[in-house]
Amino acid sequence: AYHDMGEYELGLKHARLGAELAEQANGYECACAGYFGVGWTQLERRQLGDAQSQFEKSLRYAGITGFEGFLNMLHGGVALTKIDLGPEAAIEQLRTAVTNAHNINDEYAAAILAEKLAAALLKLGRREEAGQFLGDALRYYRTAGMRPYLASALGLACELHEANGSTGEAAEARAEAAAITADLARQHPIQAEA
Repeated sequence: AYHDMGEYELGLKHARLGAELAEQANGYECACAGYFGVGWTQLERRQLGDAQSQFEKSLRYAGITGFEGFLNMLHGGVALTKIDLGPEAAIEQLRTAVTNAHNINDEYAAAILAEKLAAALLKLGRREEAGQFLGDALRYYRTAGMRPYLASALGLACELHEANGSTGEAAEARAEAAAITADLARQHPIQAEA
């Protein structure tokens, strides 16, 4: 929850603690999820080497336990850490993770990874492809009522619209994202820990 609300430091702290406690108790599926959380937060903070290391540790636990539910997210996370190093291969790896998530009806993972793929494609100037993947993510977030995720994806939509010269659509996306964020902050104020 901290990660999803942009509180990365607290998210990282709790993900790391959860992963380590689960590992000590031989709760390998929980350790898998915890190390994924650590990697995902480090990815957001652009600590790519650390993120990749955590994703790989999580992948090892997924392999031990057969925890298939995390595999697509993990492969997608590893691909995201590699985009700066070799974008085309990483884009294809991420696209495969999205497809695989759809194939096992893991629409949550597919949407999360589709949004990340859209951001990577936009960074590479491939706006049309980015729009297709971002549209898929936005539709899922709206249907599922995932407002923090929707606000984030709308921020990316704003960037895409601006890159396409669609200032009106960019303003609409920006306004909707701001309204969601303000409403969430009003409903659920985050209090710093002592």
